[in-house]
Amino acid sequence: MQRRSENNASEVTPATRPPTQVEKGGSTPTPTLLWHYTDTHCLSWIRLLIDRFHYSHRSASCPMYYAGLLGSGPNSPPRLYAGVIYTMATARSWTGKAWELQRLVRHPNFRPPLTMLIGRSVRAIRRLPKAPNVLISYADAGHGHHGGIYQAANWYFHGKRKRRMDGLVVDGTFVPGRSCNSRWGTQSPSRLAVVLPDASIEAHYDDGKYLYWLPIKTDGSELALEKNPYPKPDR
Repeated sequence: MQRRSENNASEVTPATRPPTQVEKGGSTPTPTLLWHYTDTHCLSWIRLLIDRFHYSHRSASCPMYYAGLLGSGPNSPPRLYAGVIYTMATARSWTGKAWELQRLVRHPNFRPPLTMLIGRSVRAIRRLPKAPNVLISYADAGHGHHGGIYQAANWYFHGKRKRRMDGLVVDGTFVPGRSCNSRWGTQSPSRLAVVLPDASIEAHYDDGKYLYWLPIKTDGSELALEKNPYPKPDR
């Protein structure tokens, strides 16, 4: 994995203007992808991309690994156009065995192949001394996702998870489960009603999520992970 020098990290800025493709003698080429990049500056710019362009607009906390794709145009410093963040998988059955690819984002006006970013990050994770047994990721059916990017990256498909409570609606605003725990120490509607007696509180359920996984140190059998046919998008 190639890295930029820490001394040059201040040159890296998020993409703010859409790149343009050279056509019919144009003079501003689409930025050329450089390399897979990771340091604390990279994480800051990935979080900025997530805040602006990811459908959740919420960054991941406590990353175990993160990386970005840089692009560079003529006479301009590299810019971060895409990023990925892996966290510890939170379900009890995953504890200590799996990391979750929790955020994958790119600038909407640039189309770097996200399979490249996933592939390079996976290769880097395999080399880590404390690499997880497997990687997992969820495609959110509630947002029209079926996991095509993981299919293109040759991850295995386990199945579709049943609907589950993923947070609360507090006074008409959805608050994710993790944010509930962070703010109030609970995501239970009844317990939060004691903390916020004057608030309107309702449980929120997702539409089920597609689970994909990739072996890193083991074959996934200890987690009962399956290899099933890929789902297709709803037409």
